[in-house]
Amino acid sequence: MNTSKQVNIMIGVLGLSVLMFGAYMLNESNRQVEARTEITERVAERGARLFVNNCRTCHGLEGEGHVGPPLNVNAFLILGEENKHGVEPTSQGDADLVRNFLFNTMACGRTGTFMSAWAQRFGGPLSDTQINQLVTLMTEGRWDLVKEIGAEHDYHQFKNTYDGALPGLSEHNRIERIAAGKVPADVKETVSKQILEQNPGALTAVTRNCGQYTSETAADVRNRDPLAASTPPPAAAATQTPAAGRGGDGGAPAAGAIAADLTEFRIALGAQEALSGNVTFRVQNRGQIAHNLLIIKSDLAVPALPVSGGRVNEGQVQVVAKTADLAGGRSANLSASLQAGKYVLICNLPAHYQSGMRVGFEVQ
Repeated sequence: MNTSKQVNIMIGVLGLSVLMFGAYMLNESNRQVEARTEITERVAERGARLFVNNCRTCHGLEGEGHVGPPLNVNAFLILGEENKHGVEPTSQGDADLVRNFLFNTMACGRTGTFMSAWAQRFGGPLSDTQINQLVTLMTEGRWDLVKEIGAEHDYHQFKNTYDGALPGLSEHNRIERIAAGKVPADVKETVSKQILEQNPGALTAVTRNCGQYTSETAADVRNRDPLAASTPPPAAAATQTPAAGRGGDGGAPAAGAIAADLTEFRIALGAQEALSGNVTFRVQNRGQIAHNLLIIKSDLAVPALPVSGGRVNEGQVQVVAKTADLAGGRSANLSASLQAGKYVLICNLPAHYQSGMRVGFEVQ
């Protein structure tokens, strides 16, 4: 073989090598993206399992909030390039802010709430790796995984109930229907109630923690909305006047109403007594988590009302009026015709009454 042919062969081999290397590098970029996506999916799935097993009693079946505040919110989303919402990716500064907030809250707990320290190094049950898995679940917004895993978990926990409600189906099909919410309404309500009221009496307000967040310092995270640019503003809702004996959200303060401020975990009244007749309370939730207000006519001492399952047993007391559950920052007018006598005003979400959300009131 002459020198010219050898040179041509070498050039050809070199060119082929360059092409193969270039193709490899292009594919490597795609491979890394796919690998990161797969790892994130796996981490979020583990976070979803942790949430189902540990967090639903306080934060709701799908993170919608219950005793604790909602977690399935836009404020915690961290968006990447070319995200499905079509908005700008989250800056590194915002991403670090959200991750640190979520991690420190779970690791250290939060004073004045039921959020105790979950990190093993502070006496809790979870490793830092597990807490980071929960952080990934929330920052990725993978509540679909919570729904799927929760359906499987709940089916096995309430198997007899679901088998009776969904006859003639395989286990796989029953779990699919549970995840899709395609179960009889009464069964769904019964199961949900049992899950959300598991061990509520064991909840106790945290008096100290190792974290640095308060309601004020947490505002930067909780008030952010990375999807605001892609979400049209909601239409203005018509103001409704709550019916007597039942409080609704919003509405202008009623003339002569008594202030009733709800916080974690206290009820502060603008007056401790009133004359008999129609009495209106302006109920304002100034806390971070949901609260409600019940007016109970009772001669029992304020802390002596009958409790069952972490709540005052409303079937054993005379409930005169009550509001709906009010999220933090919401308000309602609560009006009722009150006869002379003694009353107790309480919040009756799980463990709130026991934690101090109760106050006496007298009508002359």
